[in-house]
Amino acid sequence: MHSMLFGAQVHLDVLRGPQVKVDNPVRLYHKIRTMRLLQEELKQPGKICFDDVLLAILALSANEIETIANTIKEKKIQSPFNSPLTSLQWLDIYGCISHIEAHVLAMRTIIDQLGGLEKIELDGLAEVVGLSDILGATQRLSKPHWPLLDRTLKFGPFEIDETVRSPLTIQGQSFAELEYFGISQQMANVLQSMADLTIIIDCHCRGTKPIKNFTPLIDRRNSAQHALMSLPSGDELLEDEVTSVCLYEAIRHAAFIYSAAVTFPLPAMSGHFHKLAAILQPLLEASKFDTCWRHCPTTLLWILVLGGIAASDTEEREWFVKSIAMVVKILQIGTWEQVTEIMEGFLWLDSACDAGGRILWAEVKSGRLRSSSE
Repeated sequence: MHSMLFGAQVHLDVLRGPQVKVDNPVRLYHKIRTMRLLQEELKQPGKICFDDVLLAILALSANEIETIANTIKEKKIQSPFNSPLTSLQWLDIYGCISHIEAHVLAMRTIIDQLGGLEKIELDGLAEVVGLSDILGATQRLSKPHWPLLDRTLKFGPFEIDETVRSPLTIQGQSFAELEYFGISQQMANVLQSMADLTIIIDCHCRGTKPIKNFTPLIDRRNSAQHALMSLPSGDELLEDEVTSVCLYEAIRHAAFIYSAAVTFPLPAMSGHFHKLAAILQPLLEASKFDTCWRHCPTTLLWILVLGGIAASDTEEREWFVKSIAMVVKILQIGTWEQVTEIMEGFLWLDSACDAGGRILWAEVKSGRLRSSSE
């Protein structure tokens, strides 16, 4: 009971925002009572109700509001993306919370001993723990610990008429020519699921096919994110799985950025965009002489644009601006409309990415003008 009251008080405090008070006495009381009762429960191994224990640990782990307060105080960041459906599953709040490692390890130990998520009996608890696992993996840029629940994989095939999905008629199609060169079959499946999800979200946001039941969308979104975070790193790929490991890694990290912006949106104050930009920039710099980029200049442009938007207000931004300027010069591109035409062949949602992209493009154009006048 105290764990539920603790979680409920956190929700109330967040909704009252924008400043979260760390020293709320009611919240602290229920938190301390939960921890004490949990310790007492664990001292009686023969009488433990594992579902109740899991619920209590999850409430403590997923509602560590001190991490939200610190983030708000230290990182007043405005998102460079206009992400859609941010409040679905409360990602706009839980995306800012850093889970306590001890709580995560405790949940994993208990659930693994039970035999996995499928063995949890309390209605809805397995789904919430599964989401927490996916979110934690996304924040840490690691792999999820558990497989998806079978009952969350029944969202059905992707079905949207071509006339309804316009203007995203070529969404994801540019990846096809990269298969086995920079994209494994597993990655191709993941990118296609993200492209399908983008079209569903776009049709909902534009009103051409509104979503009436969000449960299948949530399951599809979580499935796509789970699959994305489960992709092997370049070092983990099998021999000859792809020709260019550096291209594979750059695409994988660009997909991380896109998911955080569109398909599994995280708040900017989580610092996720800046972290990914800081990883992507040296990765691209280290491979700048690789022949893969001569073969795939449009792919490089897509990666650079997403990285450049994510790098808003960072030291890496200037590097992305200069790199984009060089690529568009080679491709003989002079307008933002020409850029977005290329972007839409990969992963791109105009309503989410266009505003930040235009700001980035203005910096590219300004830099090119300065260079030509010098």
